[in-house]
Amino acid sequence: MPTPAATPIQPGAAAHGSVLPQDQPSTGVPDPSVIPAGEFCYQVVPLRPGEVLSDDIAAFGKALREFAYVPGRKEVLCPYWQRTDYGTVRCNFLGREVIDDELGACQRIEAHFGVSDALDLFAIDNNLSDEIKVCDRNLETYEWGDATDGS
Repeated sequence: MPTPAATPIQPGAAAHGSVLPQDQPSTGVPDPSVIPAGEFCYQVVPLRPGEVLSDDIAAFGKALREFAYVPGRKEVLCPYWQRTDYGTVRCNFLGREVIDDELGACQRIEAHFGVSDALDLFAIDNNLSDEIKVCDRNLETYEWGDATDGS
């Protein structure tokens, strides 16, 4: 039986009971055009007038794809980046799943999969878990506000 880390992740399909974002491409073929520009798995864009964001940090990276970043701006995650409930983060574009850098991640993985060492199933990749782009797509420079508000 392959380990979860060796199992290919298909866009549009939830693995291990996780929830993929609504804007996840459903064709089964990854679409690099939806990956944000820049070096991160997100873009920072201005809030729309009157826009109110959820403050549910536990849902961010799961069902919640946007979160307050700095006053007047929000972070919008790549549709392929996902945090699971059991202690991993995933790049569904690459089919890569690694241990999250959140406190207690290894214990959650071990409890979820019934193993004594999370490293038996998943690698550590601090870049992916910290939302630093590992897919090398759309690396052109992105400055806050470009392509969204004309500034």
